[in-house]
Amino acid sequence: GATLFQIGANTQATAITTLDDAVVGTTYTIYGNGSTYAYTIANSGNFTLTAAMTLSTGTYIKLMALAGGKFAEVERG
Repeated sequence: GATLFQIGANTQATAITTLDDAVVGTTYTIYGNGSTYAYTIANSGNFTLTAAMTLSTGTYIKLMALAGGKFAEVERG
């Protein structure tokens, strides 16, 4: 039921490809952490973004859950 996530640093490259159990119409915020192996989200597949996102320390992205397991970018910083 969480809508706000602070992700940890990784020891290898890691891509976010979906958010499990998302509720349509709900906005989810993911705050980044790490530098060398920060999480990434591609502008493809389940995500419609303004551009690919690398969630390094000090960054965030807000995503709106859509039907069919899809997500659209609402805001980034």
